[in-house]
Amino acid sequence: IWDWISPGVNFPVIETPDNSSNGNTGYIMGRPTFSEGKKGKAIDLSGHDDWIEFYRDPSLDITGNQITIEFWINPRELDNPNTIITKSDHQYGIIRNQSGELEFYLHNRRRASTTCRVPDDWYNNWHHVAGIYNGEKMMLYIDYEKQSETPFNRKIQHSPFPLCIGRNAETQDQGEYSGQLSNMKIDEVRIYNQALSIDEIKNQSDVEADQKTVLSVSFEETKTNGEFFSTGLGGRTYGIIWPDREIQPEIWQIKKSAQPVKVVDENILEGKVKIINRFMFTNLNELKTSWELYEDYSLIQSSNLKISLNPQTEIIVDIPFKKPEIKEGKEYSIKITFTQPDRTVWSEKDHIVAWDQIQIPYEISEEIYQNTNSNVSISEFDKAILISGKDFVYQFSKVDGSIASLKFKGTELIKSGPKFNIWRAPLANDIDPWGANNFNKNNYTPGMGRSIDNQIYTLGLVELQTEVDHIKTQKLTSGEAEIKIHSYSYSTNRNSAFEKIERYVVSGNGEISLEQEIIPHGPMPDLLPKVGLQFQLPEKFDNIEWYGRGSFETYPDRKTGAQIGLYSSTVKNEYVPYLFPQDYGNKTDIRWVKIADDNGVGLEIKGEKPLNFSAHNFTTENLSRAVYPFQLKEADHTILNVDFEVTGVGGTARRTLTKYRVTPGIKKNKITIKPIE
Repeated sequence: IWDWISPGVNFPVIETPDNSSNGNTGYIMGRPTFSEGKKGKAIDLSGHDDWIEFYRDPSLDITGNQITIEFWINPRELDNPNTIITKSDHQYGIIRNQSGELEFYLHNRRRASTTCRVPDDWYNNWHHVAGIYNGEKMMLYIDYEKQSETPFNRKIQHSPFPLCIGRNAETQDQGEYSGQLSNMKIDEVRIYNQALSIDEIKNQSDVEADQKTVLSVSFEETKTNGEFFSTGLGGRTYGIIWPDREIQPEIWQIKKSAQPVKVVDENILEGKVKIINRFMFTNLNELKTSWELYEDYSLIQSSNLKISLNPQTEIIVDIPFKKPEIKEGKEYSIKITFTQPDRTVWSEKDHIVAWDQIQIPYEISEEIYQNTNSNVSISEFDKAILISGKDFVYQFSKVDGSIASLKFKGTELIKSGPKFNIWRAPLANDIDPWGANNFNKNNYTPGMGRSIDNQIYTLGLVELQTEVDHIKTQKLTSGEAEIKIHSYSYSTNRNSAFEKIERYVVSGNGEISLEQEIIPHGPMPDLLPKVGLQFQLPEKFDNIEWYGRGSFETYPDRKTGAQIGLYSSTVKNEYVPYLFPQDYGNKTDIRWVKIADDNGVGLEIKGEKPLNFSAHNFTTENLSRAVYPFQLKEADHTILNVDFEVTGVGGTARRTLTKYRVTPGIKKNKITIKPIE
């Protein structure tokens, strides 16, 4: 543990508006001042912890073969390079480089730039600067006069870092940058996704310019819109307590891993367990010991145990439970808990000191599915298949193989999905540069991220595009409808793909069985963040109930601190306020999950094997692009992730252990999707 409390200073969210139609609000970081500009106000950056940052909106991901950047600048002398405006070191920007020259650069696997010497009156005077790329050459202008040009005819490379004025988000972060940032006044910053001529730039009105830009900021207005925990120049957030002293989910695993009493199975079928006292000075007779027998999540037997066990010793004891009547489809477990019998100076009475759960491996027959009311009909159209029953009409897309509609008793239960997915918004450990060299040898592109995210961006596997190869329907002798779909989910560059062989069976009661086989083809990353399905559900589906580990966030390598049981929550309450937005709220070892509206209408999803799930109010794209919590915008729908496998979180400088990694390979899984009311 590097820090007990995550660093973070309560700081206002200061916004300056974008005059273009894209709404790319600028966020003013640090404490810059405002002074007289070329037109009205200019922002004055001190060279220290001051800059303007923009949400990584797709409109700023200019990856074509044209771009124009222009601004007015009044620079001051600086001992190190002056970062003026950049979208990372590997996409586009204008800087004063190490040699003291003005540089307009672009990137596509290699850096291309055009440079020029600055004029003698460069410092402490206003100058207009423009960088123009027209698909054939890059041109750099100062005060509307061309200073240099360089041939270039390639598309601009994408880089997953935000646009900044006065900072390079790729190289000047993580709290390890020792130099100054940018010492200048700057005004009238505009970026276009087209090549303008210098005459157009010079002669156009502000209104005409704003209509063409993807970004236009003049710094005439600012407003404060809430607060956030600022970490300054990209400081790391290593703590297990939020800056406001609320606890983070991982603290429960720390408590569990270090608990002073441990219980292990010695022959639980006969009631025997081993109790290990890890205390250095405390006999276990100072604690209250109890046991509970559960059928699934229902308590069916319980009692207390009297244990006297010296420190650093162990003993085998008998748990005096009676074997229950074994029911099909159920599972049975024993939980042993050690609590404080009285209030102490550091704890309340009944404070849990340690606990363990042990599954009882009874031979249990699977629950037999009773197929009733299986009179379903199948209707085929050019782009869709309709499956109808007494209370439902389901629509499957022939284009991408997804479910386009699930109407049950007149209520729509889905917006789209289930969509095959391997991407999660990168965790802090996923993108931390420590240990990243483990993932920079294969399928790696400089500037595409720091770790496994780089491989996935490089391979184009973030947004998969699914195309159906063929589809076949039939009515089974049971009366159920069967849909077999053979499809491919392609990378954006189509060099990689996941072949999907899927079998849907729809029963007369509206229940859907989905069997899925996934076969990877082409170059693959060293690991996959996850393998699963994403559902887009109606926004009103806010209530969640699940049987599995909870109630807090868990991952495969951070789950034993959570008890298996029955839990409930809301999608809104599932949010975990990480200082850097990322994937959140994952739950492990899930037997089933229900998600519904306030009337109890919704879906139940159950896995043949234990699942992972998470429910979000924010899209995965928004979570992936945001750098600050205030950049998250609630979606108009609920996002439900149901994952068969999830890669663990790992640790600082120590990547996820191999046994907790999801690796590419053939995957076979099965779930059932059932409407509930």
